[in-house]
Amino acid sequence: MKVLVLDDQVEVFDSIKSTLIAAKFRAHYAARIEDAVQTVESQSFDLAFVDLQMPPGNWGGLEAIKQLKILDKGLPLVVLSGKGSLAECLEAMRLGASEYIQKESFEADFNKIILPKYQRPYAIQAFPSLLGHLYRVYQEEQNPYLKARKMIDVYEFSIRLMALIVLSEISGTSAEERMTAASDHGLERAALGTFVSFLFSQLAGKTRGPFIEAARTSELKENRKWCDQLTNCRNENFGHSVTITGPQATSLVREMDAPLTRILNSISFLRRFELFFVEALRYDGNLFAADGRSLRGDNLLHPSGVIKTEKPVKTGEVAVLAAGKFVVGLDPLVRVQPLGSGEQQAYALYDKIVGGRIQYSVIPRMS
Repeated sequence: MKVLVLDDQVEVFDSIKSTLIAAKFRAHYAARIEDAVQTVESQSFDLAFVDLQMPPGNWGGLEAIKQLKILDKGLPLVVLSGKGSLAECLEAMRLGASEYIQKESFEADFNKIILPKYQRPYAIQAFPSLLGHLYRVYQEEQNPYLKARKMIDVYEFSIRLMALIVLSEISGTSAEERMTAASDHGLERAALGTFVSFLFSQLAGKTRGPFIEAARTSELKENRKWCDQLTNCRNENFGHSVTITGPQATSLVREMDAPLTRILNSISFLRRFELFFVEALRYDGNLFAADGRSLRGDNLLHPSGVIKTEKPVKTGEVAVLAAGKFVVGLDPLVRVQPLGSGEQQAYALYDKIVGGRIQYSVIPRMS
């Protein structure tokens, strides 16, 4: 976990650093608002502590919270308060801070209030709803075998979705170019391990683009061993002609839930991106306005919304946005389709190419 500490007194950072390290947090320090802003612009953080009583003025930390929320509205901000600053702490909460703890009792407050939140996937509600939905049904499942299977689904489709976004970003804009790129990168009939290898090879490369660059600044690349472990778990226990017992499934969940949580927390940079299903497009002479649905959270009842872009986007396409701006389209690798009656939508993710045509995995699985 990467944490930023913004405080004009380095002595405060020195005094709390050991507590953060003991919790396996990687602590970064910024003495000024400008330094913090520059750092958050260039890296993905899981948490930031902000001192309130610092320049400019007496309560410069309030301005810091405003600026950091503009850069990364999903970044959890925790106020470092001193005695006698309750009114300012409440104002900080109004501006977007999630908690406040006192410097004088930092270790106790951190272990009681902050740490428990990061022993689960803290940003899952801000992830693409495909992943949020899968994680919710995994948590709610009571049958041991199905719970283990759904745990693996969360991991597998996290990897596949990220790989498909990266593939779209490094290939051309047409459906044909993306299909060609899939074949060129060995994904024509790819196993899960091939998707993993492709994703990590791109992280190690030099290709540029908003999504892949954000992924590089995350801790995902440091979790390759956990990805390999979950990939092996999937292949050994849920392959063809393999059947595991209920007790074996329970043991798998007990063993692999922590690695899954580490991976999901390491891809918290996903909160900076939004998937948007474009249903209609309008042009006012200046900007394009796309009507559609925001594909975020753990509910497949996606709320309607509108995005404005300088470039036209395709109707019927899933677009990746960052700060409301178009990043890349995912057609034909990721599609959204109605799920029976009502407003629910199902995801169709590229699985393989057979006879020149894409075959998809549909989530949730259609009956």
